[in-house]
Amino acid sequence: MSTDKTNPCSNFEAGPGKSPASSALHDDGVRFRLLVENSHDMIVEVSTENEIVYISPNVALVLGYGTTELIGASLFAHLHPDDLAEVRTQFERRSGRATCRYQHKDGSWRWFESTGREFATASGSVHRVVVARDVTAQKHAEIERQRLEAELARAEKLSALGTLAGGMAHDFNNLLTVILAYGELARAHALGSDLSDALDQIGRAADRARSIAQQVLEFSKQQGRGRAAVNLSAIAREVLSLLRITIPAQIEIVAELADEHCTVLGHPAQLHQVLVNLCQNALYALRNQPGRLIVRVAPATEDELRVCTSPGLRSLPHVCLAVLDNGHGMSAATQRRIFEPFFTTKARGDGTGLGLAVVQSIVRDHRGTIDVISQPGQGTEFRILFPAHTPPAVQP
Repeated sequence: MSTDKTNPCSNFEAGPGKSPASSALHDDGVRFRLLVENSHDMIVEVSTENEIVYISPNVALVLGYGTTELIGASLFAHLHPDDLAEVRTQFERRSGRATCRYQHKDGSWRWFESTGREFATASGSVHRVVVARDVTAQKHAEIERQRLEAELARAEKLSALGTLAGGMAHDFNNLLTVILAYGELARAHALGSDLSDALDQIGRAADRARSIAQQVLEFSKQQGRGRAAVNLSAIAREVLSLLRITIPAQIEIVAELADEHCTVLGHPAQLHQVLVNLCQNALYALRNQPGRLIVRVAPATEDELRVCTSPGLRSLPHVCLAVLDNGHGMSAATQRRIFEPFFTTKARGDGTGLGLAVVQSIVRDHRGTIDVISQPGQGTEFRILFPAHTPPAVQP
């Protein structure tokens, strides 16, 4: 048989039953199939109606779904609601790029960076190809980095503020000592009741100023004092016995205090101050209305450790100190700022904004963590976890 010299492919050895063109198409198909199936990125083809018509097999590894489970489903079905608008906006363009969350089969959310482009099929319809890369680990690392940077900036600010406030409070406290001393001397020689009342007012104001100065000094201290084994339930009983004298009758006090396994290593006066400040905040939230104040001390449960915001406190044993009230609660915006020095929601003259800042400083100094749980109109719970102290065994 003669060779057809007019056909440029006549001398190409395509194999039996295959033309060179079909062989090339077959090779291209195999090549692209292997590229798709071995890619770390997910590759999705979406129809004009945004239905998935193809998804690469690695969807099982990345999202836990079988390939057939998502075919025919809407691409938007498992998108995070907060990301849906942005992805739809990108889909309205001929090509686009988006970062979004997609729900794993186990219910968790995975972060993806995706790019998409339109193409025309052989039938003339317009489809889109989306290439999505799982960046969940990078996203979580970025969020953690931002959190640590914010924490570092806050720590540096508090350290500088503490140094400044400590120096000012020390000098202020010395001046108040002099004022109080001369006030007592003048009261001893006072002749009239009016003058005596005025001196009493001076003394009360100076005592309050000295209390504020002491809080500033406590806040500014960065190192722990001498520590001892302290039973938190004993501290709570002492604080509540003092508060009951001044608390209005319409406020009920509930003490849920365990006696065993509630010992921590700490400074009794500082732990006393923590509980006093938290109780005073709760009482302010209950002002002028009936309510309930609950103080709870008990060994921390696994659930309490699990929901703790500090990843370092995930193992037992710890002691949980909780102060709860059924007052007006706090908004999320307020909760984000309550530990800032000089931030307060109290009326002018009712608070300095240092109480919770001092509490947080003392808790951290005792290697503890403090969380707040609150919603407007549903009360507030402050939950503190301290490492439990187990005294060493006595050797014979």
